[in-house]
Amino acid sequence: MKLHHIAIWTFRLEELKEFYVRFFGGKSNEKYINPKKGFESYFISFGEGTDLEPVSYTHLRAHETRHDLVCRLLLEKKKKKKNKTITN
Repeated sequence: MKLHHIAIWTFRLEELKEFYVRFFGGKSNEKYINPKKGFESYFISFGEGTDLEPVSYTHLRAHETRHDLVCRLLLEKKKKKKNKTITN
C-alpha cells in the first residue's frame, strides 16, 4: 500500500506552504481554489514518497468551531461516497 498524500488543515495556508518549501525542500504546485466551497490547497512533493496537502477551508458556518468543520467535512465526504455507490 502506498499513501498518496496527507492533508493538513490550516488557517495559515501560505505560511505553511512556505515553511515546507523552505525548510524541507518541497516543491509546490500552483494554488488550487474552489470559490464555491471556499476551499484552497497546495500539493507539496518531496521527490519520492508521500505528498503533503496544506488545506484551507474558509466557509466556516457561524456556529462552527474548527473541530465542527472537520467533522462536517468528513461526514459530507462519507455521504458523497455513499451516494456515488448507490448511483453506480
